[in-house]
Amino acid sequence: MRNKSLKPLAVVLAAVVLLAGGAVLAWWLGHRSTDQDTVSELRTTAVQRTSLTAGFNLSGTLGYGQATALAGATGAVVTKLPQAGEMISAGQVVMEVEGAPVFLLQGDLPLWRDLKPGVTGLDVQNLRQALERIGIGAGQGQTYDATLSAAIASLYSGAGYAEPVAMAEDKAVQEAAQRALDQANDALAEAQAQLTAAANVKPPQSSLISAQAALEQARLEHEAAQRGNCSVGGAPVACTAEVVAAAASAYALAQAQYNELTAPPDTTAQQRAVEQARKTVAEAQKAYNESLQNTVGPKNILIVPEPQIRVDQVSATLGAPVQGTILTWTKTILYGQAELTSAQQRMLTTGMAATLRWSDGSELSGTVAAINEARMDPQTYAQTPASVRVDVADQAALAQRGPSAVTISFVQEEADNTLVVPVNALVVPAEGGYCVELPDGRFVRVELGLIADTRVQIFSDELSEGDLVVVP
Repeated sequence: MRNKSLKPLAVVLAAVVLLAGGAVLAWWLGHRSTDQDTVSELRTTAVQRTSLTAGFNLSGTLGYGQATALAGATGAVVTKLPQAGEMISAGQVVMEVEGAPVFLLQGDLPLWRDLKPGVTGLDVQNLRQALERIGIGAGQGQTYDATLSAAIASLYSGAGYAEPVAMAEDKAVQEAAQRALDQANDALAEAQAQLTAAANVKPPQSSLISAQAALEQARLEHEAAQRGNCSVGGAPVACTAEVVAAAASAYALAQAQYNELTAPPDTTAQQRAVEQARKTVAEAQKAYNESLQNTVGPKNILIVPEPQIRVDQVSATLGAPVQGTILTWTKTILYGQAELTSAQQRMLTTGMAATLRWSDGSELSGTVAAINEARMDPQTYAQTPASVRVDVADQAALAQRGPSAVTISFVQEEADNTLVVPVNALVVPAEGGYCVELPDGRFVRVELGLIADTRVQIFSDELSEGDLVVVP
């Protein structure tokens, strides 16, 4: 018989938010009359010593994340394609078009135009850096030059291919540069020939003899005048100052005429023509050399932000021209992911432990790596819910699973080696607090701890593992 001196107690269950979606435990309200003379048969359960975990589960997937489209230059016929699931690293060939390779490189910017000798821009520097990442020295700067062209040639030769095959427009440029160089060389040869001819021009021998004789006669008359023996036309005259000056002038004029006949010819104009022709040849040679450098673009090289990609789906068709998207790709790391409600999002933090569990009971430990906010596409107004990403260090074990459905469990709080009873074993006395009822009718006060899975952690010096308590 229960102790009739105890006042009636209202028995309730504590309300606790548990599990995904904020499930709520119901309050159990009841009334036990201590004035009854008979007591119905009691239901009891044993106090357990165990571990208690509070958390929630999400239905998620194991995958590689969102796929990204990879597009190439349109028009060229595809002659080789990768397989879905294939891993491709930077520096390797993604595909072939008309027998020519299309390389994958890692960089911050995709190639959206052809890069040619002399072209300047950030995309040129990005290409240099992408080649440096795979160990090919490509120089510095934002201008396409011979160093970068040689680096691209090394990329091809390292993969066992000949240098980039020149497209029709590139061949036309090369042919035009060759013609310009040939014409410049011909013009230089002609200018040099004219210079040689001009340098070899000599006066007639008769003119040279006459000038030499006139110079000798003027010299003799000038010297005679200086000695006082003046003559004009061979006839002696008085050596006046005017006569002496005239003899000196005649001698200077004869000397100048003779010097003019015997001086080297003036080839200034021809020399200038040769110098200009040489400059034209140098410019034509530079243009020709540049036309021989590699021209690359989306038809040769595809750049992505990852050092390695996984082919998700192949869009291009073997034997057909490229039409935009070649394939879609993902990162190569498998991870768990699941959508979140607003309440679940608030319960998670990065670095929190998580467990990935499959339907066969196997599981792997992971860590919350990222919590993505819900967002709306400004173009379509489509709403993308919040999501969580769980990374797993043991990628080898994940690879055996591959993309699959998975349950992701998150632990918010845990109590080890503790006394536990069902929540509905709790009794709320009139004076407050919590009790449990023993089969003999006595009530033992308890302090509450963690509540999870309809069970509650209790603290009491009067209870031990295995003790029986009453449950409704």
